[in-house]
Amino acid sequence: MNNAITPFKDNAPIIFKAGLEPRPVKDKACYIKGWQRPLTEFPPNQIDQWIEKFPAHGIGLVMGSAFPDGTLLGGLDIDHDDYKDLGVALLNNPISGRVGSKGAVLFFRYKPTLKLSKKIKVISKEYASKYDKPVAEWLMAGSLCVIPPSIHRDTKQPYHWLGKPLHEINFEQLPLIGE
Repeated sequence: MNNAITPFKDNAPIIFKAGLEPRPVKDKACYIKGWQRPLTEFPPNQIDQWIEKFPAHGIGLVMGSAFPDGTLLGGLDIDHDDYKDLGVALLNNPISGRVGSKGAVLFFRYKPTLKLSKKIKVISKEYASKYDKPVAEWLMAGSLCVIPPSIHRDTKQPYHWLGKPLHEINFEQLPLIGE
């Protein structure tokens, strides 16, 4: 009996059916040339080809993917547990997010015209002495977000959902920023 763990094979079709853009990832990277492009620009049955070639890979979501109303998928990637509650408050308690080893990625929608600085800097003596990189960053067009049940490269444990899984909600339930 084969007990192989196959996150991409088992979950990519579900993610794709929900209108999201899954990509096979190893660690936190996708090694497919042009992975940022929408699936409509790949050959037909591309997901099936990736499933056959990368069944045990994790799942990454292409951020900046379009929803039917023209808004785009984004995420607030908070790298420190100390600031997760602030992110939840900033996005008005978003319905969906994911957790890896620390912090969280909180999902939202944004309009294509929105421009944000990539890194979010928190200015304080405590922060500067405690952390050596920005506390959070916006994951938007051109970014990739690893989602459950991918295995975290450091902890060797699966990522898990915070709130409802992204593929189980209506995209309109995500907070819209930048209006």
